[in-house]
Amino acid sequence: MTGTLVSLLKNRIGHEFLDFEDHSNEESVEGRVVVITGANSGLGKVVCGQMVARGATVIMACRDMAKADSVSSEIKSIFPTAQLHLLKLDLSNLDSVRSCAVNILEKFPHVNILINNAGYFGVANTVERTKNGLEKNLAVNHLGHFLLTLLLLGHLKKGSPSRIVCIGSSNYKWSIPNPDDLNLQSEVNLGLFNVAPTSKSKFCVMLFAKELGKRLEATQVKTYSLCPGLVDTGLFENFPWLLRRFWNTVLMNIVGASPTQGAETVMYCALRKECSQESGKTYRFARYWPEADADMDEDLAKKVWTASEKLAGVKFEEVNSNGFDRKFLRKYKSNSNELGQGQKVIPMILGPAYKNKVAALESIYTNDKMDLFI
Repeated sequence: MTGTLVSLLKNRIGHEFLDFEDHSNEESVEGRVVVITGANSGLGKVVCGQMVARGATVIMACRDMAKADSVSSEIKSIFPTAQLHLLKLDLSNLDSVRSCAVNILEKFPHVNILINNAGYFGVANTVERTKNGLEKNLAVNHLGHFLLTLLLLGHLKKGSPSRIVCIGSSNYKWSIPNPDDLNLQSEVNLGLFNVAPTSKSKFCVMLFAKELGKRLEATQVKTYSLCPGLVDTGLFENFPWLLRRFWNTVLMNIVGASPTQGAETVMYCALRKECSQESGKTYRFARYWPEADADMDEDLAKKVWTASEKLAGVKFEEVNSNGFDRKFLRKYKSNSNELGQGQKVIPMILGPAYKNKVAALESIYTNDKMDLFI
């Protein structure tokens, strides 16, 4: 843990955060379809606002629909023509993931960018289980996104060149996943402050992006994993009081970043031209992160992939075949009530008022905290 904090400090000092108003080195997303999980708070909320400001059609895939609706209203108060669609997505429930995927496949012709952002940081004294019997950190951070991504793969190909952005973490170093016991059926060592399950799940996220990039190398669907830095999102509120106080009053002031600053690497991977042909690599502070990339062992990535397919009940060979979208839609019934009614797409022109609108967005993000379970 100490090594991770030192690394963050070394990279954070002297780093100038990206200027979100400078779009000169970005791919245009005007009229393109962007799916963001956990778009109702924290990094997801910031990225949602930034994508809307650029004219994208954004699908907000969230567990808390009331909160998502509130965020949608906030953003539309600034951008009245915003194309925001609300979808129910509980990543801890694989049935909910399938339902969300069906809604996207039915209602949208393609997907251009998928941002797997939603996260969970559990520090319980015992292994937490979902209704599917999955370890909760693994389900929300990795397996739910693993399943969603593969089910949307055909739509991402239709929308290519397209990008898949996965939110990892520097804490992946704290515990290595065991492909033979990915679901923690046997392991009882939860690590210091019980963070091992979260660390393992984030490692899986980054290995997933690596392996998926290899499997899609012949396509124009690119994958990225990243650490957004030590972002003030409230994820450590369940920690013991003394550690939480040290975290909030000392560490956050030294190496911490706001959700807006933390979103820069997400936006970098999603839009920047210089990484448009890169795939399967890892990033931090809006630049390539070779140390983490070197840790993404190819053999481990393959084994974690195989274990993930079994736990999520999905096969890459099946979803990667022609016509999978239609077969999947016939197999699963759609719950159309979960999809918010969107307006007709109206291309947005970013004129002189853009700066004022960004300032208004900043006021929304001030002191924003991410739910422990988005």
